[in-house]
Amino acid sequence: MLKTLFILLAVFVIIKLSILIFKDALKFLNMFESKNESFIGWLFLCILALVIYNLIDIIL
Repeated sequence: MLKTLFILLAVFVIIKLSILIFKDALKFLNMFESKNESFIGWLFLCILALVIYNLIDIIL
C-alpha cells in the first residue's frame, strides 16, 4: 500500500510540474517576435513534453 501511495504522489507531482512548466513555456513563447524563434521555442516545448511523458512511463 505504501508503494502505491508513493507512485500516486510521484504521478501527482509530475503532472503538477508539467502544468507549471507548460504555463511558463507559453509565456516564454509569446515573447518571441519572429517565426523562427517561435518555432525553436515550440520545438523545445515538444521535446520537453516527450521527456515528461517518458518519465511518467518509466515510473508507472
